Amino acid sequence: MSKRGPIIEGRDQLLLEFTDGSVCMSEGQKLSYSTQIHLVCSRGASAMGPRFQFNQNCTAIFLWDTKAACAIQTVKNDSCAVVDPVSGFKYNLQLLASKEGYKTTANGKDFMLNICEDAPGCGPGMGGCELENSHPVSPVGVEKTLKYSTDGVLQLTYKGVLDGPTATRDTFTINFVCDPNSHPGSLKLVREDLSTLSSHVVHDVLFEFSTALACIPAPVDCRIADSHGNEYDLSHLARDEDDSPWIPIDTDGGTSRKFYINVCKPLPTLKICPVGPLGACGVISGKGFNLGYMQSSPQVADDGSISIVYRNGDKCGDSSTYSTRIVLQCDDNPGSPMFDRQDGCEYVFIWRTSEACPIRKVKGENCRVRDPKSGYEFDFTSLKNRDFAITSNKYSYHLSVCSELKKNVCNDKNEESVSSCQVDGNTHKIAGLLNQMLTFVGDQIILNYTNGETCHKIYQRSTVISFSCHPDKHP
Repeated sequence: MSKRGPIIEGRDQLLLEFTDGSVCMSEGQKLSYSTQIHLVCSRGASAMGPRFQFNQNCTAIFLWDTKAACAIQTVKNDSCAVVDPVSGFKYNLQLLASKEGYKTTANGKDFMLNICEDAPGCGPGMGGCELENSHPVSPVGVEKTLKYSTDGVLQLTYKGVLDGPTATRDTFTINFVCDPNSHPGSLKLVREDLSTLSSHVVHDVLFEFSTALACIPAPVDCRIADSHGNEYDLSHLARDEDDSPWIPIDTDGGTSRKFYINVCKPLPTLKICPVGPLGACGVISGKGFNLGYMQSSPQVADDGSISIVYRNGDKCGDSSTYSTRIVLQCDDNPGSPMFDRQDGCEYVFIWRTSEACPIRKVKGENCRVRDPKSGYEFDFTSLKNRDFAITSNKYSYHLSVCSELKKNVCNDKNEESVSSCQVDGNTHKIAGLLNQMLTFVGDQIILNYTNGETCHKIYQRSTVISFSCHPDKHP
């Protein structure tokens, strides 16, 4: 059971603890089962479920990479695009610019706005105004600020000309609200404030703009498992915002249609496609259609094929909406997606690719391990016989890769093969003994050090080192 809320272990690091489980015997001691889930901030569009690390003295340890553990951040700029610093998703408001602008009426007044373009009738360089008999009043747009907060706030502010005597400006603030069915969007007035300073009237107006572009992409777990325990990782198929989307081969459509799809991340922005976190788009006879939003993670069937479904696209017929189904099948080659058929309002694509094959786990001795897919051998022996120091909060850690520590730490423990040491002032604790066995899982290479000193009376310290590719890091 949970007796308290999340514990902040450090920036972008949280701990969830569940205690008082069933009775458990460990080394003659009568304990109770407990669980610790370490949540670590994961920046990126992909999501990942909790991963079991190890079970020690009746406590199960899990690691969960998730954006829920990321501290809330706010970014501002004077452009028309902003990138979510956590997910990497780009909100490009330029796609909402309209030649006609957006008009709304409230309090017996007409208001005209545009997004990231001049508002018609408001004057050059102005993004909005009140219209009285077609004449602009309180024009704004001299200054423009776009603000985004990772708790979901997307806001555009237009300010008018500075009034010297009162040092005030008219202000139009637009809050963007998610509406998956609004393309490109609709405007309404929320509140209008008028105040007078030294005979100068200050005009502050708050608007709400409903649009699919403001919808936050659903986090998608692209590392999945089947009922037999096989794991799959589709993250290498994801195309980023600055990349081109996947264009499936279509042998039946000729030149009158073209499809665009993505996996694990929203479709990169395409001017011809509707706005929002789409998973698929179809361009038919020159018009772009939303073929479904990213809303769910991939699913593995009993035959080992993987299905990705995007739903709630544009309207199809009188009572349905377009959807997309991508069926991925294991193959020896990288492969490309192919259009297969249309079932009513659902477009079906088949993709035979090596990325849809189960992840193989292999071990390698003497600080070497071979990639089971490519056959390439990773050799980390050049990292041996040197110490690496890391500081985190009050502790410092001394690590060596596949070798014993050389530094004068943890050397008073009568242990000759210490590879990881935790230091707190003058207190040194062994955090793991020498091991040269590397494990290759998916695209991760992991080195484990175990059998460290006792921690909290019942645990044994251990160390996990995960290696990742960075071409500019030597070593």
